[in-house]
Amino acid sequence: MSKAAYSRGFMHTRNNNPNRQALERGISALEGGETAAAFAAVDTAAAMALFQALAPGDHVLAHVDAYYGTSRLLREIFLRWGLEADFIDMSNLDEVQKALRKKTRLAWIETPSNPLLKIVDHCSGRRRSFTTPVRSAFATIHGLRCYSAHSISAQI
Repeated sequence: MSKAAYSRGFMHTRNNNPNRQALERGISALEGGETAAAFAAVDTAAAMALFQALAPGDHVLAHVDAYYGTSRLLREIFLRWGLEADFIDMSNLDEVQKALRKKTRLAWIETPSNPLLKIVDHCSGRRRSFTTPVRSAFATIHGLRCYSAHSISAQI
């Protein structure tokens, strides 16, 4: 279809819309980032974070109490693509240390976790050489301040 058919660039609200663009600009400005990405569901945000950061053979740490959709995505989709994943109690930093591997490229953190509301020290991994997205269905962005990757799906 020609661009003229969508004079404002929005073919379908799921793809993009003015409200989402305004939210992304606002989050980017609040966080001091170059850009931000907003998604309609945590699964989509999780998939984007994983797609951007990982390759076959990479290792992922995820909270044993992670949102079901995220753990299902890891177990049923990404493991088939050659990723390795360990599901651990990320509120126990000793367990996290033991689970780290040379090929660990991503630690998927949820704090408070869903549904057991365990608190994960998400700032302790700041000097790590892997990606650490933080999902929170319950905490505000202010409570997650030491990272720029947030999921605020339940905040809006």
